[in-house]
Amino acid sequence: MTVAGENGRSYRLSDLRTGLPKDRVCVVYCWGVACNGSTKAAMRLSELGFRVKELVGGIEYWRKEGGEVEGTLGPDAPMYWRMGG
Repeated sequence: MTVAGENGRSYRLSDLRTGLPKDRVCVVYCWGVACNGSTKAAMRLSELGFRVKELVGGIEYWRKEGGEVEGTLGPDAPMYWRMGG
């Protein structure tokens, strides 16, 4: 699932040199506030010279505030991750 209209793509940090434009601001986000992956990614991207911002609160808070999403399930995607099952 991605933020709607943002041309969302997933990248591995090892693949960044081939696909992510340095002339545009990249927005990174996690599933929710309990994840720090986007913070780590933002720091690493910045170190590599990319223009980056972190969507604090992740996709969870984006959706809670009424932000549109795209993807296989779109707005029907579960709001919270279920562990173990």
